[in-house]
Amino acid sequence: MTAAQYTFHLAGFTPETLPMARLADYLSDLAQLLGSKEHVHLDRIQAGSIELAVAVDQEARPLVGPRVRSAALGEGPNDALAAWLRLNERLGKDGASATLKLPGGEVIPFPGAAPLSKPIGPLRQETTIQGRLVRLQGNGDDVSVGLDDEEGLIGRIVVRAELARELGNHFHRHVRLSGRGRWRRNAEGQWCLEHLDVAGFVPLDDKPLDDVLRHAGSLLPEGSAQKAIDLIHELRRA
Repeated sequence: MTAAQYTFHLAGFTPETLPMARLADYLSDLAQLLGSKEHVHLDRIQAGSIELAVAVDQEARPLVGPRVRSAALGEGPNDALAAWLRLNERLGKDGASATLKLPGGEVIPFPGAAPLSKPIGPLRQETTIQGRLVRLQGNGDDVSVGLDDEEGLIGRIVVRAELARELGNHFHRHVRLSGRGRWRRNAEGQWCLEHLDVAGFVPLDDKPLDDVLRHAGSLLPEGSAQKAIDLIHELRRA
């Protein structure tokens, strides 16, 4: 199975301006931040700038993404949080900043020398999220839910055991979860969902969009679509 790629970009450096010993420091901290060291490998260094392409074995992907997100929020395992702080301290001393691009396009900023904004939260509000149900774990009253939104696993989702039994009927299908969410804005100005207590869910149709549109069109009486378009044009001219 193809490994997932994480790209760590050091802004303001080139291979000619960054000493090898300093690069080794960044690599060491990055490896500790990502964790799962047996499944994380340096793939290549992009020419022209310092972009470290890191290959993460698929079996470690459910652990690496949430680990990095937690560290960016000042939470999670102590070793990951320590690595996050060291990376930003190094960047600050070097007058630089960095980003880590996760599979799916999500970008985690490392502010380094950039000024930080004031964190906000936690704030609690009604929240709805959706994705493919990939994990139900736990044997107590609360069950941990793993939801994949194609940009990585969304963590910290909890559902009561009774509801988890119903949810399990839709394993590896797309669902929409709703409940009370806890949100926090980090120092980089990003809003992150820290926790969601699921109160209900709705199964989603996994049919391709083209099939859904064709089916919807077949339900319309003949000529009704054109009538709707003509009516819209009349309203625009009014």
